[in-house]
Amino acid sequence: MSSDFYYGALCGGLGGVAGQVLTNPVDIVKIRLQLDRSVGGRLNKKTGWHVFREEIRTNGSKGLCRGLTVAASHQFVYSSVRLQTYEVIKERLGDDPSFYSRMLLAALCGVLATVASNPLERCKVVIQALPKERCPSFPSLLRVFSGNSAENLVASIKGQPRTRPQGLMGGIGASAQRSAIVHAVQLSVYDSLRDVSDTLLKLHPTASLVLASILSGFISAAVGAPLDVVKTRLMAGQGGDLAFKGIADCVVRTVREEGVTALFKGYLATWLKIGPFTLAQFLVWDYMRSLRYSDDDAVIANSDMPAEGRQQT
Repeated sequence: MSSDFYYGALCGGLGGVAGQVLTNPVDIVKIRLQLDRSVGGRLNKKTGWHVFREEIRTNGSKGLCRGLTVAASHQFVYSSVRLQTYEVIKERLGDDPSFYSRMLLAALCGVLATVASNPLERCKVVIQALPKERCPSFPSLLRVFSGNSAENLVASIKGQPRTRPQGLMGGIGASAQRSAIVHAVQLSVYDSLRDVSDTLLKLHPTASLVLASILSGFISAAVGAPLDVVKTRLMAGQGGDLAFKGIADCVVRTVREEGVTALFKGYLATWLKIGPFTLAQFLVWDYMRSLRYSDDDAVIANSDMPAEGRQQT
């Protein structure tokens, strides 16, 4: 692979890190809301503001940075794979692929990125979900999950039932489905909105970027909210009576015990994360790309880039 491929992956990864650093506090609030469940027949009705104040009061401002290292590592892997794979395959499709081709490609890239980064995301969810006094360190969490994965693999080979909770790949089913749906919508809508705002509305490139980021984030957050809740609950690995057997069990029990609206818990926080995250990611992506090429080369390079990676001029 050429140096351009690795540099493109680096740009995407650093863009993801920038987005995560900016939105980590919102991510913590989102995860806590999604894990908020009925206890003893009484339904908790926490708001994002309540969770935010509780974290500040309990752990101070540092509490909002919890899990940032593993979260940033997850985003570096996830974003570099997703964006660079999208760009490379899109080049093979020729000039101006159709809307549906973009959707299918974005879905495929989302799934590939999820498989590559699921162990890091599993650790991130657990670290951000648990209280500070019960939260294990990242290295110890990796050891535990790795051991679980190994024991489950041996049991599967021998045809025995699993005796340990899911390991590093726990929740990957819901996570992969959520990634496929969210990114199929997000990247294809983003591409289309950029084309419309650039050609028909004649907006300034920065205004076009902001508008496309916010609207595509709002739509993808709404579409992916139910699976995002399911993914978080499966990855958190709650035990006892709160444990789920799989995706279907999680959906059925959540709706039965908490109502349909529970599948949209943390939606506002999800949207508040996706909008700024997408904006920060693509701004860093564009800036990093501009450092690679001269003004003349940038024109050629931009013709081979996806809409979300075009250099702003």
